[in-house]
Amino acid sequence: PALADFVDPALQSARRGVQLIKRLLSFSRQQPLEPVSVDAAGLIRDMMVLIRRSMPESIVLESRLPEAPVHLVADPAQLESALLNCALNARDAMPEGGRLRISAAKVDVADDAAASYDVVPGRYVCIEIADTGTGMDEATLGRVFEPFFTTKRFGTGSGLGLSMVYGFVRQSAGGIRIHSRPGEGSTVRIVLPEGRPEPAAVGCDDLEGAAGGRLVLLAEDDPDVRRVVRQQLVDLGHPVIEAEDGVQALALAEQVADIAVLVSDIVMPGGMDGWQLAARVAAIRPDMQVVLMSGYAEGLADVRGAGGQAGPAPVLAKPFEGRELARALQAAKPAGQWAGGR
Repeated sequence: PALADFVDPALQSARRGVQLIKRLLSFSRQQPLEPVSVDAAGLIRDMMVLIRRSMPESIVLESRLPEAPVHLVADPAQLESALLNCALNARDAMPEGGRLRISAAKVDVADDAAASYDVVPGRYVCIEIADTGTGMDEATLGRVFEPFFTTKRFGTGSGLGLSMVYGFVRQSAGGIRIHSRPGEGSTVRIVLPEGRPEPAAVGCDDLEGAAGGRLVLLAEDDPDVRRVVRQQLVDLGHPVIEAEDGVQALALAEQVADIAVLVSDIVMPGGMDGWQLAARVAAIRPDMQVVLMSGYAEGLADVRGAGGQAGPAPVLAKPFEGRELARALQAAKPAGQWAGGR
């Protein structure tokens, strides 16, 4: 139990690293969003520590959040990034100190308000970031979402923050408005579609029996990654045989009749990637179930199935935890449905 004091912070740091890499991929490679139902109130509470550390002592930080969960539909990593961007902009607008308030609430967006947000009328969650800073005039407000536009001094701002927030919000079927006047501070209001609570999280122990301890063929060229994934599979109750590339994996699939599930990386050396391996396995073992995994945005965005059509399930994004792998195994599809990759 004493190790938990060290392991828990390490895991939390690793998860934050995962989110950071996803944001970098999203910016540089246009990684597709992964919208899910998010408790906005809980997400903001979790972020308050990070935001507090980003503020000087001269800024009072407060939140107004309901006790009950407030669910919206959005990519949680991008939502966190948007909130942090808005908070940092507010900080920079209060060089002498001030007050920053973040709140969230369910709202009905009727016709007039929907037109101003450029969204369809309906139920939304409104997140509000309000500061008591220097504010903006009408000319500045008219340009705040332009890429590379900034009022900050040279070298202190890229001008991409609010434009990225705007892009994320619009891609998420939401809207954003900013109210500001010189000397009176600024209020950013973001509305995003209301969501429903996700089903209760299922633990790994509950999912262990889903695949019945079936034999798994693991194809992964990186030995360190292969070792970690193998241990996750073993912890889930699966016997595992390993292959370091697609050619070796195909040979094992042909020779070992007891293999029930193929877990394969997409990008591998040796002239056969994960898509091609799944297609070859489909020809000889169409009932063998397949889970593909990738750490690249392109691999996640290009999910193909039989005949090059859209595949029946998403690719498992690296890195992942044991619970995510367990869910992927439970939802695994037969190789016959994955045939015809690139």
